[in-house]
Amino acid sequence: SGAEPGKYLGTIKFMSSGTEVVEARVELSVLDILLPAERTIATAYGFSWSVATNYHGGADGLDEEEAFRITQNYEFEMHRHRIDFTNYPANVPWAVDETGELVPPDFSMFDAALEKRFDGSYYPDGAGVRRFDLDMFTPGHGMMGLPEDAYAKASKLMAEHLAEKGWLDRVYLYSSDEPWMPEHMQNGSFDRIEHDFALLVR
Repeated sequence: SGAEPGKYLGTIKFMSSGTEVVEARVELSVLDILLPAERTIATAYGFSWSVATNYHGGADGLDEEEAFRITQNYEFEMHRHRIDFTNYPANVPWAVDETGELVPPDFSMFDAALEKRFDGSYYPDGAGVRRFDLDMFTPGHGMMGLPEDAYAKASKLMAEHLAEKGWLDRVYLYSSDEPWMPEHMQNGSFDRIEHDFALLVR
């Protein structure tokens, strides 16, 4: 805000239907510190890109340019408050061939979505995303339709690619949600997480 360090005094008047209800004294302290642009604490804010565009699109929907503008506004505003989304629209099209072997993945779309977010050039303040949920390998929540061997190979290739790009410490994996709930435990939630995690570290 540009305010000089020190204490600031003031009052706030609370009104109801044009009539003053109460007046409160406010004291603010401005510290002599400068917050760095680069974040040091990871945050996770669940944002649904499709729900946002559906909400703003109405009955006729949005064209691609308008959908991008709206979701970017949401993202920039959260980023301005030093909050990173849990997920970003970055995917890899994993697939297997007719023999069940993993098709060599194309990381180009994934990289294009993340490069500028990680180096900060995507945002007005130049600060990059600290960490986010990879949202592809979710222990206990299935294997993205891949056979076990292909799933294990895919996770290894993903880790190698992230390490090569210098992004491995910028991602985390989120297991299936709330596995401790009784109904989830009855369906073997912890066993599924253990099974999938074993494939991820194979």
